Amino acid sequence: MDSIYLVNLNNNRGGETRPVKGVNKMSKTLDRLVKKDPRIQSYYFDVDGYWVNLSDGYNWCGCGTIHEDTVKEVLEQVKYIAEGEE
Repeated sequence: MDSIYLVNLNNNRGGETRPVKGVNKMSKTLDRLVKKDPRIQSYYFDVDGYWVNLSDGYNWCGCGTIHEDTVKEVLEQVKYIAEGEE
């Protein structure tokens, strides 16, 4: 039996989702990061890649969201999260 995962179809936090059979773009590494790093609020995957939403009071290059194509690229950018609003 194939797994079914929800994939965000819009590039926003409240975007429409639809089930996509056999597509698993959730990451155990990012799941752990969300749980352990207070700077990171959540993440999701859509057709444009991984989106990491930062907690209030943090920014990345002046933005409240990190967007990269791969988990590896996201992890490389986490070190540039700075304290302070966007």
